[in-house]
Amino acid sequence: MASLSLNHGCNMNGLLSIAFAVSDFPSLSQTFIALQIDELISRGHRVIIVNMGRQREKAFLPQSLQNKYSSLEIINSSYALQPGKWARRLVLCRNILINGITFPLSSLKVLLFFIKTKNGKLFKEIHVDAYQFRTVPETNIVHCQFSTLGARYEKLIRFGFIKKNRKKLAVSIRGYDISVYENEADTDWLALFRTFDLFLPVCRYFETKLRELGCKKTIAVAGSPVNTAELGELSARKSPHNDKTVKIISVCRFVEKKGLDTAIEAISRVVHIHKQTNFHYTIIGDGPLYKKLEQAIKQNEIVAYVSFAGKKPTTEALKEMAQADILLAPSKKGSDGNSEGIPNAVKEAMALMLTVVSTTHAGIPEIITHGVNGYLVPENDPDSLAEIIVKLIRDRYLRDCVSDRSARQVYDNFSPEKTTDKLLSLYQNILK
Repeated sequence: MASLSLNHGCNMNGLLSIAFAVSDFPSLSQTFIALQIDELISRGHRVIIVNMGRQREKAFLPQSLQNKYSSLEIINSSYALQPGKWARRLVLCRNILINGITFPLSSLKVLLFFIKTKNGKLFKEIHVDAYQFRTVPETNIVHCQFSTLGARYEKLIRFGFIKKNRKKLAVSIRGYDISVYENEADTDWLALFRTFDLFLPVCRYFETKLRELGCKKTIAVAGSPVNTAELGELSARKSPHNDKTVKIISVCRFVEKKGLDTAIEAISRVVHIHKQTNFHYTIIGDGPLYKKLEQAIKQNEIVAYVSFAGKKPTTEALKEMAQADILLAPSKKGSDGNSEGIPNAVKEAMALMLTVVSTTHAGIPEIITHGVNGYLVPENDPDSLAEIIVKLIRDRYLRDCVSDRSARQVYDNFSPEKTTDKLLSLYQNILK
């Protein structure tokens, strides 16, 4: 029986070879992964990008990585690349056939599992992943960027398509992984804890959840980086605007946990109850709740004060953010349990010296202290949110006194250089 095997250890120069298991690469909402890849490559480490989802446009990458795009080692899923249902079915049949020849015993185990459980989705997923990982070269570390991907990789080991041997496995734990009820319930956490060597939650809030789930392995909080080089340039070019209209902005996907419905309710109160009108609220992004949010704006009669700017590449979004005064990030726990870690938009706004107004949600209080470097209100509380917004519109000093304190925290803790220093140190610890 054939089996994939990855070597342990560094090359003679101490440089590592790392397989990054990602999904939908490159993704606009996952620029932090691209920044980490870019920094590792710039230091001479080899990064093999195993894209276990759809292939996206390279325009979503930071400019520095766009310039290197042709030299990136990307192994895409041949199944996910197919444009139509029948093409994907043909590719899946090919994968099952090749896997059956290359890994006969493993393929038999998967077949028996399917007969027992009738889980066609998992049967398909295992064969798609096993075929894809056949072409992954030898690396020191496999780093799954989400626990959902880690769970898929664990099954390849469990069914014998991959031998762990001495290679080390790391997995990042993000909000979607550990907070969505369906993912939390469907993930075999005990199997993950047995198999992986290093768990990297993005905030202390998720570290606590991991320990509650029973993780006894190495856990280290590893925050996601933001593009501090680009943010520094934008901040240096930023000049105070003389316009008396206060510019409020949100940059996010239009999903429940981002709390945009609460933001719109709060803006309605700012206009209709507090009679404050010298502001404009711009929302950058897109997502499944667009129509619902658009309707709420019309129903609340605040069309003159709120506008959608659409989905933008990161660089364009940051340029617009740099011209704003206040970032509104009213995050909350979704009805499906989905929670934030620490939103990157919050870090980016802090680096740009915007005044951040957010909530006491999940990992956000780990980076914002109310009244010190930003303002926090309870989740789902449009009244408190409106009161803070009104105070900030009326009093520039309240905006400036916290924004001056916020940037240094981001540069000191969330630059690609700082986060990569920590990541490499953690890699070396598990390789010893």
